[in-house]
Amino acid sequence: MKQLHFKVYTKVKAFTLIETLMATFIISMVVLGPLTVSITASSYARDTKGAIIANYLAHEGLELVRFKRDSIVVECLNSAPTCTLLSFNPPETVQQGAWRIFKERMGSQGWENGFPPCFVGQSTNEGCAFDVYGTVVTGGDVGERYLGESGDECSSLYIDDRKDKQNFSNSTGVDVTDWIYVCKDNGTPLNYSDTGYKRIIKMTQVTLPSWNDYQKMYEDDIRVESIVTYRKNAGVIKTVRVIDYLHARP
Repeated sequence: MKQLHFKVYTKVKAFTLIETLMATFIISMVVLGPLTVSITASSYARDTKGAIIANYLAHEGLELVRFKRDSIVVECLNSAPTCTLLSFNPPETVQQGAWRIFKERMGSQGWENGFPPCFVGQSTNEGCAFDVYGTVVTGGDVGERYLGESGDECSSLYIDDRKDKQNFSNSTGVDVTDWIYVCKDNGTPLNYSDTGYKRIIKMTQVTLPSWNDYQKMYEDDIRVESIVTYRKNAGVIKTVRVIDYLHARP
């Protein structure tokens, strides 16, 4: 008997083009989704860090102005030779004299000593720029400062990146064990790294039109505006403004 041979064909189902594209899309979403979230979160973190630093630097500017006001009060309370009270009738009190001297040093007297005034309308409307080192350590009675908007000396704040901060602190008596932001041309023996942050202080006297000269001298307020600008990751310039009002110590 003749033996018959049959061939068995198995039908193999292949992926269609649509199924391939769908699989590729799903795999891409699985991989790219978390990656996109990670990149976005990293960008937000950098932007948040920049905003926090700018806010800190703006408030530091206000604190340095308060420091100048309060240090003059201490000078006058200790009868320092740098504090000369006027002989009015009645005579000038310590608080009044300290307030007058504070405005003079932050304004016209500073200009006479080679430092631009921080008051808007006194020789310039640019305001001033300064740092903690020039204000507290090297600036003397007036305080070392520079032109706010056009000055190159403090066109950007620099950060100390010394590796031997503790040794520097021990040799000079200046505590720089933490990061400090300084103007590049204040003569400090620090190694600088540009941060891209710029800070300007603008001060304005606040009075009433009906006030006499005595009231304008001792009863006025000072509007202090601390402005910090910096560049975000995308190159967008951001500005942080902090405003406070100062008056004579009671």
